[in-house]
Amino acid sequence: EPALQGIDAYWTRLLRPGYLGVAAFFVLSGFLLSMPYWRAYHADEDAPGLIKYLRNRLSRIVPEYYACVLVMALIVGAFTSKWGVIQVLSCLTFTNSLLPSTYMPTWNAPLWSIGIEMSFYLMLPVVAFVVFRLRSRASARCLLIVLMGLIAVGDRPHIEQTVGNVSLFSAGSSSTVKNAVVLFAHFLIGMLAASFYLSRPLQSTAKRFNRYDGLTIAAASLIGLSLLTQTALPGLAHMHYQWPTFPILIAMLLVSLPNSALCARWVEGRFITTTATLSYGFYIWHIPILTGLKHLWPTTPDGRITLLPAFVLTALVCTYAVAWLSYRLIGQPALTRMRSRPQARP
Repeated sequence: EPALQGIDAYWTRLLRPGYLGVAAFFVLSGFLLSMPYWRAYHADEDAPGLIKYLRNRLSRIVPEYYACVLVMALIVGAFTSKWGVIQVLSCLTFTNSLLPSTYMPTWNAPLWSIGIEMSFYLMLPVVAFVVFRLRSRASARCLLIVLMGLIAVGDRPHIEQTVGNVSLFSAGSSSTVKNAVVLFAHFLIGMLAASFYLSRPLQSTAKRFNRYDGLTIAAASLIGLSLLTQTALPGLAHMHYQWPTFPILIAMLLVSLPNSALCARWVEGRFITTTATLSYGFYIWHIPILTGLKHLWPTTPDGRITLLPAFVLTALVCTYAVAWLSYRLIGQPALTRMRSRPQARP
């Protein structure tokens, strides 16, 4: 492919580190999903009910995800071949991450992480069960650190293994496998951050500037500088996504930003909160939108997209619209039905 020049080269370099969003997603999931468990632990109460926990997770993830899988499968004609049917069924059952040949759906590759995330949902109650057997917060936090250390030490030199023999589904091809246990180390950093977050009361926003503003600015600056300069943060290469430095900086933001006085005001606008609500839809729909736009957008004779900034802006607008429709028509009604159900007795 010819070397990109000018503004196109700049935009390409700017967007290239977007893959790190996966690590931020895993850390954020660990932070938010472990919060009810930590609240109960800090208050010396019983752990949240497992049935309610699983029902909440399924009602948030499944409806929009199923819609995306089925729509894409129909559009690309995945049901016309045996392999297509197997791939769709593995996605619908969240088992695509268990086999190398189904790991990344050909019609929406980022859906690999949803199957991984589902495995995290099963691991979380197990870890929480052990945490609730420990008497002190320090020992509970040490447990998470030990688990992360065991994962890092026990991982092979390469978390990705190329599998050449997948003749069961498509002879002669190869796939890339990522170990869900290894990626769980990012989730554990989010869990650890949630414990620290809940152990400190929210700071008053009356102050103009506090120490949490300083931590927020420091973490955001390091992340921004790394992304803009295309410089990887220090970490263990075999753990992926610049672990543990990048996930720790994300965790710092999650702890410090809500406690900050000045920085918190910058992210409390309606547009940002709405975007956060639609972020799941952004993730599952952005590749279909990009793929469709590429077929419609004018290209140069050598196949490059013209007016790349305009393409990116159009993709953002379209993805925002589709994510909004997905949430309003599918995701929100499912959540409303779940919350309106009578709560089981403790």
